[in-house]
Amino acid sequence: MNDLNVLIPIDPTDGRTAPLRMAGQLAQRLPVHARLLHVFQPPTFPNTPMGGVGYYAEFYAEQRKAFEEQLAAFAQSEHLRGCASVNYQLIESVAAIGVAIGQYAADQGCHLILTSAKYRTQFDSFVEGSELTRLVRNALVPVLCLSEEQPLPACRLALFATDLSERSAAALLALAPLLRQIGARTQAVHISTPAQFVTTRTQTELRGQFLDYIAATDSTLFEELGGITSYNEVDLVVGLLHAASDLGADFVVLGTHGRKGLRLFLEGSVTQQVLAASHLPLLTYRLPEA
Repeated sequence: MNDLNVLIPIDPTDGRTAPLRMAGQLAQRLPVHARLLHVFQPPTFPNTPMGGVGYYAEFYAEQRKAFEEQLAAFAQSEHLRGCASVNYQLIESVAAIGVAIGQYAADQGCHLILTSAKYRTQFDSFVEGSELTRLVRNALVPVLCLSEEQPLPACRLALFATDLSERSAAALLALAPLLRQIGARTQAVHISTPAQFVTTRTQTELRGQFLDYIAATDSTLFEELGGITSYNEVDLVVGLLHAASDLGADFVVLGTHGRKGLRLFLEGSVTQQVLAASHLPLLTYRLPEA
């Protein structure tokens, strides 16, 4: 069985443990190499007489040292004792933290990012920015968003949300090895809404093309899917949550288009809405460019 390289972003002041516990749970099934990361953003030194630049530089150095010590303590967590290896690193970046994490994961060859979700409204995220939404929007590595309040997912059944496009089928094929590796069977679901209405005939045709695309590349995945479950709902997010509940899914798999700024605010983000509406774990991935 292939080893799994996971990245766990750490905020030493946060105290969240769900990502650490999830890494430990996965380590019971396969060799897991956990890498803990804290992104430290260098402060700007204000032009002030209070101690001058030297005062702030000294404070910054002390803060960085404290974070490094706390990060080392996290690496010794009992939750990670079953991992094949545990490493930690503090890096400096002037980029947004979520962007820096995503880039680091890709550079280090990580297979999965484990993080905890901080639920925010769409307006809060637009005004203040959300490092979680930045991460899932920019990361080229799949991100599993967990909840501190809910039990860890058993990883038996993954609900893959699809629009029946070839782009979505290609994404599922790319994700299939990771889902198999963590022990999850995949169930595909298509949600039809008034805003994205598709006639029965067109939906049948698209479903056939989607499955044919899968079968031509991965016959094992094709047999595992056994078809596509369809839901008719007034809202895409409500449909996803109903499907997950009805089918007993452990987590939802959802693609992100990488929308930014005003476009994200105006069009909305299904990924962000699912995070805000439910504590169900969510595995996100960046859709390939159209």
